[in-house]
Amino acid sequence: MVKAVSNSGPIIHLSEVNCFDALQIAYVVIPSAVYHEVTR
Repeated sequence: MVKAVSNSGPIIHLSEVNCFDALQIAYVVIPSAVYHEVTR
């Protein structure tokens, strides 16, 4: 299983262009601080 850790930048930009499907990764780890930054 491929894993990745992401900061907020890629998450925000993929959301802006509606392209989360571009991530061909089975498991993405989002730290709680990043989650809170993105969901504000």
